[in-house]
Amino acid sequence: MPTCIPASATDDAGDATFPETRDPSSPEPAEPGLLAEWSATRERLLTSHDPEHLASAALLATEPAERIGLIKRALSSGGHTPVILWVAARICDNTRDQDSCPADELSERLLAIDPLNSETWMRAAVRWLKNGDDARALEAVQRAGAAGRSHIYWAETISMVERAFAVATDQPFPERAIAAIGIAAGNMPRYADHMKMCREQSQASEMWAHACLGYGELAERRNDTIIGESIARGVQILALDHLNDPARLAAVVTRRDQVSQAERDYARTHAGEVDVIVSTPGLLADYLDVLAQRGETAAMHWSRTEAARLRAELPVCAPL
Repeated sequence: MPTCIPASATDDAGDATFPETRDPSSPEPAEPGLLAEWSATRERLLTSHDPEHLASAALLATEPAERIGLIKRALSSGGHTPVILWVAARICDNTRDQDSCPADELSERLLAIDPLNSETWMRAAVRWLKNGDDARALEAVQRAGAAGRSHIYWAETISMVERAFAVATDQPFPERAIAAIGIAAGNMPRYADHMKMCREQSQASEMWAHACLGYGELAERRNDTIIGESIARGVQILALDHLNDPARLAAVVTRRDQVSQAERDYARTHAGEVDVIVSTPGLLADYLDVLAQRGETAAMHWSRTEAARLRAELPVCAPL
């Protein structure tokens, strides 16, 4: 439990950018000093045989070949672990034109271990369509729309990277936590592939448009990230456009605009709450538990309530 509230958590955030506006396929480059620090952390993690440490080192690597080599080492002993499989899949998808990355094998392994996840099926659909298996790809998108959840293991990735930093650095906990959140945010799925697939296939087939619409509706309700919910609304919009359903299309567009404005308002008034969340391991663990179980929107509201409670109970930290 913190003994005081960071001063930045009481500041007005101004015109902060909310996560829905970021492009997970094009993360902003880290500053040179930070890259050097991450490089040193990666070198320490390379000596470990723990698959979580190797997967975290892969996320820190900047060269495609090194990333792939490290994630293969992690898979050799941790390939039964969902978060390791998901990190490996994201690395393969974000490392283009690298035939040595086992992208297709990962599709099969993810389906075996996580078959009730719409994101598992959407990733498989992209792979199968790329390989020319249109019928199997369509079936996968249909399965995505009937799945029980839409989960990308973001909270689990943050936890994994923070644990690796705890072993490999002497950074204080808040710095480790912020680094882990940033690294995980830079390695989300290639949602642009989902959009491209649904846009192109829906133009040619009403069946595809209905399948993509089903995925979009499920993912908006059950996705665990705000960017995932945003992409889901985008998929619905393009599918409904091809299905010539102006009433439902207008409803989704209105919902998108209302949500975007609400999130911008939230960012301006609550951006300092991240400093509260990362102030102790317990608070971060509680936040990530809400994130994993109920999604980012619920986690944001939890953090707002928790920050307000702590502000009422604790003094503001004195400046260093």
